[in-house]
Amino acid sequence: MILDSLGKTGTTVGLSSRFGGVDIRSCAESDGKFACSAVQNVPPGGTATFDYPFLVAIGSPAMSFSVRFFDEADDPANPTAYITLQENPPPPKNDFTWGLTGSVGSKRDPVLTTTKAELCGPFFACVEGHKNRINGAARFDFKQKILNFVEASASVQLRDGDFGTKEALFKDDPKPRDQVVTIPRFQFNVYSEIGLNLQFGRFTFAEPLNKIAISESGEGFRLLFRNIGASYIVRRESLSGLAADRENRDSTVAVLQLSNLPVSKGGPVRSISLIALRGEDKTPITTSPETEAISKTPYVYSTYGGELRYAIPLMHVNGTAGGFWSERDAAVDGIDCTLTGPVCNGKGNVWMVTATRSFAIDTKNRARRAFALSWAEGTADNPATTNRDEGYIGERSSFTPDLIFMSSFVATLNKFDRTLTEPIPATSLPPFGLGGGLSNKRYRSFKYVENAFSPLLVIVRDWLGVSDADIAGYQTILTYHDYRLRRALENERDLGREFDIEFQLESPKGVKTFIRGGYYKPGDAVKPWLEDDVWTVATGISISM
Repeated sequence: MILDSLGKTGTTVGLSSRFGGVDIRSCAESDGKFACSAVQNVPPGGTATFDYPFLVAIGSPAMSFSVRFFDEADDPANPTAYITLQENPPPPKNDFTWGLTGSVGSKRDPVLTTTKAELCGPFFACVEGHKNRINGAARFDFKQKILNFVEASASVQLRDGDFGTKEALFKDDPKPRDQVVTIPRFQFNVYSEIGLNLQFGRFTFAEPLNKIAISESGEGFRLLFRNIGASYIVRRESLSGLAADRENRDSTVAVLQLSNLPVSKGGPVRSISLIALRGEDKTPITTSPETEAISKTPYVYSTYGGELRYAIPLMHVNGTAGGFWSERDAAVDGIDCTLTGPVCNGKGNVWMVTATRSFAIDTKNRARRAFALSWAEGTADNPATTNRDEGYIGERSSFTPDLIFMSSFVATLNKFDRTLTEPIPATSLPPFGLGGGLSNKRYRSFKYVENAFSPLLVIVRDWLGVSDADIAGYQTILTYHDYRLRRALENERDLGREFDIEFQLESPKGVKTFIRGGYYKPGDAVKPWLEDDVWTVATGISISM
């Protein structure tokens, strides 16, 4: 069995058993039995192999393994898989598991301002300075499994934000609370022996290929039959979102997925995934009482495409490649796309290719280091067609591979008008011209992952004297990002470049520490509105029980 890490940053695979042979940790005697945990760390884009003798030696006819990412508090979609070594294994016992995850960290972020002319001078955006904050989170997760047929899980978010700040229960809440307990995720799974699976609740439905075009989550249901899945998500019930009514002004999305379809082992392509979605927002046509211009209009949108995963074992190379095509049709034709209120027609596409090369592979198929390359591009809007946005690459793309530029600055800069001579409220500004996400952008990155060293390892092992047996994993990750415009802005295409670095350590198991920082140098295309270089730094620790 081979497990892919899906290109994420450092995954950990854990199997609870009585076997002693592959990265054994947390051994203890309980009720007269000696039990250990077997852990396998997988580098980004790499693989981990569990041999058949290892599975047989576990001594259980039915077993499970789970996947989790080092730098993410939330579990990935469908994180648990099950293996049976018998044709008709005995039914498992009912099982209830729970966990408490907490994290605390500090961040120093740049502050981008548009309203302080005394600071920005003739510019519309500038870095006012940096803000320091201490943030933390606490979450309670539980899961109840009844035999092999029913499973229920939920997360209760106790806190997620900056310490000392109040939280709003809803938008424009007049009385923010000191603490708001929420349930960001709940999911029910009903299985069958023929492979049919019903899932419903509030969870992530689809995020293919680093979310370059699709990021669908919310409340709804999904029917799965092996590799085929059909989902229906309700984003808003009626216009108010409070209760159903006769007008039925809903906002909904239907998704069809064919996931990880296996391909012949004779070639480099290992699997193919396809997806198609159609969404509709039934917001009624609304006009401004002052100008009688249309301010809101209903519309439908669709996105379709796919991705493939490839591997060349002899060269220790693997990666992904894919693309998506999106279209949006407004109920009223001819709407000017430079207006901020109504939705206009749009049609565009986006694609991405990644490649990872692993080096120094040991006998356990683990790489000491790896290099990863990424290249992505999205179509650009044509200013000559004001009633159609050719830079429309998806309704909810969420591509944020860095710490500064794509993660925070792009959305903010898109609110500014480059033709004005002084700052004005962002609500009255037409698009800036950068495009959201990968729209109108060419993105390239180079990542180096070192799995044999981290400065945090020196601190913990050499300075604090922690033994190697209590260190579950560590990494050093350096990433260079390069951004360019597809269509020039004021005759300039260079958006700048960003350097990110991150140190990770897990010791003991379940206690993760990180230090990360980023430095962004603006390019000529944004320098007139963002003069200074920008940097950020963050550190934190999370505990999972």
